[in-house]
Amino acid sequence: MASAIANSTYFAAPDLPPTALHFIDTAIASFHKLPGSAIALRYIRSSYQDDPVRSLVELFLFIFAVRYLLAPAYSTKRSKNVPLTEDEIDELVDDWTPEPLTSEETMFEKLENDKRPVMTGPAGPKVKLAGSGRTVVNLANYNHYNFAANAELIGKGISTVRTYGVGPCSPPGFYGTQDVHMKSEADIAAHIGMPACIIYAQSFSTISSMLPAFSKRGDIIVADKAANFPIRKGLQISRSQVRWYEHNDMADLERVLQRVVKEGQGKPLTRRFIVTEGLFECVGDMVDLPKVVELKLKYKFRLILDETWSYGILGRTGRGATEQQNVDPMQVDMIVGGLAGALASGGGFCASTNEVVEHQRLSAAAYTYSAALPALLATTASETVALLQEQPQLIQTLRDNTKAIRAQLDPRSEWIRCTSAPENPVLILVLKDQHVEDRKLSIADQEALLQDAVEEALANGVLVTRLKSPPMAVGASAKEAQKQWRPRPGIKVCVTTGLSRKETEAAGKVVRHAITSVMKGRKWQKGTLLAVTPSFSGLAAAKGYLQCAPDTKLVILDNNKSIGGTWAKERLYEGMRSNNLRGTLEFPDYPLHDGFGVKQGEYLPGPVVHDYLAEYAKHWNIHDRIRFESKALDAEKVEDLNHGGWRLTVSGPGGEYKLITRKFIVATGLTSQPQAMRVKGQESFNAPIVNTVRLADEGAKVLRDRSATRVTVMGAGKSAYDAVYTYASAGKHVDWVIRKNGHGPAWMSKSHIILGPLGKFWVEELVTRRFLAWMSPCLWGDIDGSGWWRAFLHRNWLGRKISDLFWWKMSADTLEQSGFNDDPKLKALHPDTGMFSTATTFSILNYPTDILEFVRNGQVKVHRQNVSHLSDHTVHLANGTNLPSDAFIASTGWLFGPALAFKDQTTHADLGIPSLDYTPKQKAFWAALDAHADAEIFQRFPKLAVLEYPPCADDDMKENPLDEVDAGMVRREYQPWRLYRSLVPPGLAAKGDRSLAFAGFSANITGHIRNEISGLWIYAYMNDQLAIDPCRDVEDVYWDAALLQRFCFRRYPYGFGRRFQDFFFDAIPWNDVLLRDLGMSGKRKGGSWWRECFEPYRMEDYRGITGEWLGMKKGLTG
Repeated sequence: MASAIANSTYFAAPDLPPTALHFIDTAIASFHKLPGSAIALRYIRSSYQDDPVRSLVELFLFIFAVRYLLAPAYSTKRSKNVPLTEDEIDELVDDWTPEPLTSEETMFEKLENDKRPVMTGPAGPKVKLAGSGRTVVNLANYNHYNFAANAELIGKGISTVRTYGVGPCSPPGFYGTQDVHMKSEADIAAHIGMPACIIYAQSFSTISSMLPAFSKRGDIIVADKAANFPIRKGLQISRSQVRWYEHNDMADLERVLQRVVKEGQGKPLTRRFIVTEGLFECVGDMVDLPKVVELKLKYKFRLILDETWSYGILGRTGRGATEQQNVDPMQVDMIVGGLAGALASGGGFCASTNEVVEHQRLSAAAYTYSAALPALLATTASETVALLQEQPQLIQTLRDNTKAIRAQLDPRSEWIRCTSAPENPVLILVLKDQHVEDRKLSIADQEALLQDAVEEALANGVLVTRLKSPPMAVGASAKEAQKQWRPRPGIKVCVTTGLSRKETEAAGKVVRHAITSVMKGRKWQKGTLLAVTPSFSGLAAAKGYLQCAPDTKLVILDNNKSIGGTWAKERLYEGMRSNNLRGTLEFPDYPLHDGFGVKQGEYLPGPVVHDYLAEYAKHWNIHDRIRFESKALDAEKVEDLNHGGWRLTVSGPGGEYKLITRKFIVATGLTSQPQAMRVKGQESFNAPIVNTVRLADEGAKVLRDRSATRVTVMGAGKSAYDAVYTYASAGKHVDWVIRKNGHGPAWMSKSHIILGPLGKFWVEELVTRRFLAWMSPCLWGDIDGSGWWRAFLHRNWLGRKISDLFWWKMSADTLEQSGFNDDPKLKALHPDTGMFSTATTFSILNYPTDILEFVRNGQVKVHRQNVSHLSDHTVHLANGTNLPSDAFIASTGWLFGPALAFKDQTTHADLGIPSLDYTPKQKAFWAALDAHADAEIFQRFPKLAVLEYPPCADDDMKENPLDEVDAGMVRREYQPWRLYRSLVPPGLAAKGDRSLAFAGFSANITGHIRNEISGLWIYAYMNDQLAIDPCRDVEDVYWDAALLQRFCFRRYPYGFGRRFQDFFFDAIPWNDVLLRDLGMSGKRKGGSWWRECFEPYRMEDYRGITGEWLGMKKGLTG
């Protein structure tokens, strides 16, 4: 049988195993036994030979039929949805947040809305404002003929409401049309001189609905680029081809018409329209209607004329542009107008032939599907049309008032010009081109400036409004949109007959003077880049930006009289010195030279630091850009379609003014505002109470006062040490009070210490060695390739024991070698924690003589107690001790928030700034991230989960943390700084808004190296030149900011990590992070692993990094 199969006509002889051949043999034999098998085989054989494709198709259909018949039955009623319990449903409903019906207000819109005046009572020529109750002249609405106060119209309106009700509640084609509607249509048609008219319920929807009723896809519309927003919406809805011509340029209109005609030759005929306005809403000028009619007849186009702003205004009887320019209305195919402006009614109309009007009754969406115009408004329209025909003197009075106010504004104002036609009672005032070009004003700049003028006019009793710009032309690409016409920002002044000529002229003078006050006075200024306070961080940011972009228009505000921030000349006090030896308190690109009189290994006196900063600022062309005694009071975000930036209120020698900047660097730092402290009874102390920030002036008076023999100093940080030394070295007895419930005494050390067999180290350079950084658990420490070693030290039991031993030994050696164990009296100055838990509160004993000797000999007595209260020349402690005092010196630390207010508190969470004004939702958002961050930190570094915290940890973030408060008193809690990379707002970074950065609002031991790198990083960030993309993922950016802040808090509980990013032993790895963001390597020791691990990183290792980065960028693009 197998040989028979092999020789069969059905099979070529395959090399199959005997078992397979036997199976095939058996199957064929079984098939032959079936009835009809011979016929089937014969059919298959002939079909395969004649049409093999057909056989394949039939085989597929056969298999499909078998599969279908054998498939299990199913029910269409069976649902695949998973049943939910009632609790699950409730939980889903609670979690669901509906999409908003409208987009959120921008900051600029919110600012405008907050400042928008609210009127009470009728909107007449003079109105009363809500809140203040002031009465002001109203030039902000379209009550041109004061019809709102017309007693006859009011009476007829009341009668109409009583007869017809408040509205028809139905479209006109159903049962919404009433006799008053038919009368209004007839009155308007007769007034204009057209056969028929149709009225719509909304003015905006009239032309935006009429256009798509006649022009469809494939049709062509030629429109003026200055067309108003309703026209643009109608063009968009129609889906027609739109061709734009330059505003009111008849030569360009003819060029476009010729091109359309030429392109249409040989193609099917399409409908073609010209669309323009009588008086242009956004410019105020008048169309050249005779010329437009001439061109439309010449090139066979239909003309649609929008007279929304000209009907009731132009012409002897208010018929519009046709009457004004003596054009037969029948030469205009469709005249569209509004009834809501001069006619004091509502809705709009379209006047044309009967055929055109009747077509709209079925095809215009706004007419077909909207409720008809209320009878009250239809009656008012008829009556006001009649009044204009019966009393043409109304129109003449309006023109006289328009002429009078215009004479006060243009050409008398040197700052603005009026773009409106002489007959137009809506005056559009724009800045003259010369001033825009001279000051290089952007759209946002002009809008902000004009808004100031509007507010100034209102303050002087005249209400006007700012012209709002419509969107760009429909159908234009982003590139084309930049070239297209756009209305200039302007002020809109609406004239009315409700004021006498004298009152109108007076109002015009007020507006002119308001504009002059803003432009000529120091009410407004502009900068491309603004930095606030040139501290170390601010100077570094300014230098970095100018080195990369020398032509930047940079403005720097400094509240001091001289440069330096904390080191300003007027803030220096006697004996003030830096914690740093020469070589560490300087910028990498400008070493401190011998001319300052400081030798290597010596501390820098305060005057030397000040002089160095002044010289540095002059060297990098920064000094002349500083405005001294100028303080930014507040900042608010300003936005428009294409521009954005920040608007600041600045207080300077000449008073307050506004300043707008496209990019804003806040560099007020963390030591610009002293922390206030109120002590019970301080009013009756009758002796000086001086904050250490005022040691240079108020403190110096106490120092020179020979009658002041006993001084009480309160505080535990470096500034308290300075104050104690200052007064003790002058021979005064000092009581040194360190709060029992505070952070405890700061860690202080001599400049050099010996670490066992490792030898003697300069403390400042000890913490800039990578091997010491390995001993510190750090989230970003692996960046230098030490991940394996760090994992052993911080995730392994043995490694953690080694690390603990190192930190214990370092703490013990520092106390011993610095002299704190020499006398039992010095035990009160022992820190409450080991060096592991401290951060940048660590400082140096940099005094000419031994400050601890004053404690040993009893001239300085240390009290670890809280202050209870003050009385006459006495400080009372909580344990009952009374300290006679001739002065109370408070070293209370610094407010950690920015020194200026950011308006719109709802944005504080996105900006990542300390605030009391987070919403519950924002607090919950950050709390969830904080909890997640804590879990990750503790999982990676178990040691951090068991650290101790200072007694005041829960009070650090509360209002007035140093105040003694009554039991049960609730104090609001501040949110901490949460910045991406400790430099920029996470919310703005995630959205791609790179207009804001914060310099100097974190702390680490390599301050000036960090400042140099941060200044370059900020420039790269603001100009989109980082090697990373902070706008990659919104959640990632917020997460990074939260993780950094929580790490600083958990890693350094006795530092300030709860308030801001504060780290000490992790500074070099952090510099590596910023350099990596710039596309640069953090390893700068020439490739030697020994030097990389054990040599200190110094200023010279980072010298020239800005030039290096610029060269790298040039190489990448060159």
